[in-house]
Amino acid sequence: MWWRGFVARSCEPGSSEPGFATPQFLLAVACSMVLLAVSANLVVQQYALAAVRASLDEGTRAGGLVGAGAAECRRRAEEAVRGLLGPASRRSVQVRCTRTAAAVTAIARVRLDGWAPLVPDLVTELRAEAVAEP
Repeated sequence: MWWRGFVARSCEPGSSEPGFATPQFLLAVACSMVLLAVSANLVVQQYALAAVRASLDEGTRAGGLVGAGAAECRRRAEEAVRGLLGPASRRSVQVRCTRTAAAVTAIARVRLDGWAPLVPDLVTELRAEAVAEP
């Protein structure tokens, strides 16, 4: 195998060549793993925000139909959140809807916890609005 020569040279007893598992290498690997976890957390948080945004749009479309109201808007938005997010993320989303004669508004308060102590929690409020059918 092509790699045997590389390993055998550095592992021979009495060899003056340093090993590959140095403290600097281990520190670099640990830092890259932390960076990978933080990046994955960011991707998951962005997915959750997009899912909530899409859920609010679904709710406002349903609540804007003739004969529908704020209750239908909230029901459809929460149903969409249930379909798009897992249980842990789903619990951190609160949806409320209002309907006037001209518009339906859906507001979601979202709190997504960070995966590590140094990763901040994402707390935001999203809003969607649609014109109500007369």
